[in-house]
Amino acid sequence: MIFSLRCRRASAKAAAAAAILIGAAVFTAGEELAPGQPGLAEQLGELRKRVGELEAKITTSAPHILPAGIGFNALVYSGVQAAFNPNNTPEKSHASSGGQYAAYLVFHRSLSENGLGFLNVEVGDGLALHSEVELFSGLNNDWDYSNNKLQVAELWYQHTWLERRFTLKLGRIDLSHQVDQGKPSYSYAKHFLNEAFFRAKTIDFPGIRSPGISATFTPGGQDWHYWEAQIANGKAQWDDIFDDSFVSLQMSLAPSLRGSTLGRYRVYGWLRSTNYAQWSDPSAAVRHKSGFGVDALWGLSDDLDLALRYGWADPRTYDPAKATLSGRQFSLEHMIAQTLLVRGRRWGRDRDHIAVGAALLVPSMDYRSSAPGRQAKIEENYEIYYMFQATPNVAVSPDFQLIRKPFGCDAVVNGESRCTPVTSAGLRAEVAF
Repeated sequence: MIFSLRCRRASAKAAAAAAILIGAAVFTAGEELAPGQPGLAEQLGELRKRVGELEAKITTSAPHILPAGIGFNALVYSGVQAAFNPNNTPEKSHASSGGQYAAYLVFHRSLSENGLGFLNVEVGDGLALHSEVELFSGLNNDWDYSNNKLQVAELWYQHTWLERRFTLKLGRIDLSHQVDQGKPSYSYAKHFLNEAFFRAKTIDFPGIRSPGISATFTPGGQDWHYWEAQIANGKAQWDDIFDDSFVSLQMSLAPSLRGSTLGRYRVYGWLRSTNYAQWSDPSAAVRHKSGFGVDALWGLSDDLDLALRYGWADPRTYDPAKATLSGRQFSLEHMIAQTLLVRGRRWGRDRDHIAVGAALLVPSMDYRSSAPGRQAKIEENYEIYYMFQATPNVAVSPDFQLIRKPFGCDAVVNGESRCTPVTSAGLRAEVAF
């Protein structure tokens, strides 16, 4: 179960009111009023009075919590997942479980009329099921790898010019929020868990957070059409920042006709420069690898969204410095994913939604032919989850996944090839204030 807590200084009053009312509801749930005890209306009246007094205290004391103008968010979450028939364990048929936790502190402040500073500090631990399930994709894109060490995840400054038509961001940047964006930033119970539905697995990111520069240009100030470009360090390090580089260019379109949006479309390309090797000759050094992708989102109705994502990468090369947790290397040539989201308005739950996704991950033919007997089959990923908004502040999300032909049927344990479908079940919850 994943628990998240978000604290927003700007909404402190609402948070305090919600906390008091929720506490009152929990305290009085299932109890009968004793004779002579104040009725529910009188109790609520007293609660409103107390909330008003607390709001006045918050208004008076809030400026002393943080310097004026600084926005603050805090988020804490943890989670567990269970997988059945994992393909990277000594036992062939059993269930494995894994978990993780993380805590975030996010600060942001407008430094001028057109400037914004941003800092995200985090700590966490837990590999979830990454060490016990070998996949081209990944059962949990929220797994944490910081090993209980406090680290600066993001630190950047952003400035806009030309009536906000041109934006420049520089510092330590989360590339997953810049290229082929697949989920809302800092959301944990309201999106897919499988990495194939989060971003294109064909993109050879040097590291999710890398020092670099991101620029956005909106021609003519029209929001329906804009360009984005990034250049980041190819090793996700500050040393020799431009010796190994990751460069991307993305164009986004959201055309409309007679006031109706005809969907949202993105086309991007990327080029990474580092010490690659060729599958046909691992001793031959190659400096560059490239790829491209497209994705589209259509609002079929107010309650129905359909999304499609495709990615391609050069099949001839791979990064010898990258490997799975068990030390295996692979490369993908194609990936295609499709998702469908249905909002709960159709069954009287306006804030809920249910989503289902299917993805195919195609390994490169050069990877397949590089080792005798390698099967390199197409991995199939399926996921369904339901996001239940229990209260305005609490969301619960059960999740189920099915992976067919995991790791292309090439995960070998004790000399035995594992190709049994892997299933996974999980439960997440999020509390936001």
